[in-house]
Amino acid sequence: MAKIGEKIVKAGEEITFKYKHAEHFKTIYANGVWGGPNPHGEIVMNFFLERNQPPEETKHVIAEDRTLVEKSRVPSKDVLIRELQVGIILSLSVARSVKEWLDQKITLLESSLEEAKRGGNGK
Repeated sequence: MAKIGEKIVKAGEEITFKYKHAEHFKTIYANGVWGGPNPHGEIVMNFFLERNQPPEETKHVIAEDRTLVEKSRVPSKDVLIRELQVGIILSLSVARSVKEWLDQKITLLESSLEEAKRGGNGK
């Protein structure tokens, strides 16, 4: 038996979940994550987008062919920014469940990519 909300559910009993987007739901792109355990025994995950920071200022000269030629930029070096997009806090049990889900999706994706390399005919 398990408790789902206020209902006690017995083994073999069917449950239907309906999915609804929260008012502020949005899809984001992330190419990295930073975080770790917090003092409450939860996993903190801060997803980020890594990108070059645009310069604060650039100076150009107009060339003979009327194109712009960059002469200088401030700052002069490229600066990498890790723009934090969203933070997620997971209990240990939910983190394990997410890990299992990710492992399944990674296996599925890797299989699909391997099949595509073979020409998609399963040979």
